[in-house]
Amino acid sequence: IIILFLLSLIYNDTGVSPMKVKLTQRETDVAKYLVEGKSNYEIAQILELSIHMVKIHVANMLKKFGINNRTQLAYILGKNNII
Repeated sequence: IIILFLLSLIYNDTGVSPMKVKLTQRETDVAKYLVEGKSNYEIAQILELSIHMVKIHVANMLKKFGINNRTQLAYILGKNNII
């Protein structure tokens, strides 16, 4: 049980180590605002991107981390100080 607990601190539910995921500079920019709770629209306005491009960056990060929603993504990014 202790080993499982320790592993859960290092890996997300898919077994992907968040610390081994490499984000592009633009994904990092988007991630910063995602963790702050900004919407895709707000992120697009701040970074002067289209909403479509923000959605693509979020989708790419979801795929890299092996998760399926932005709430999980924001949690993992914040918890592991990835940004």
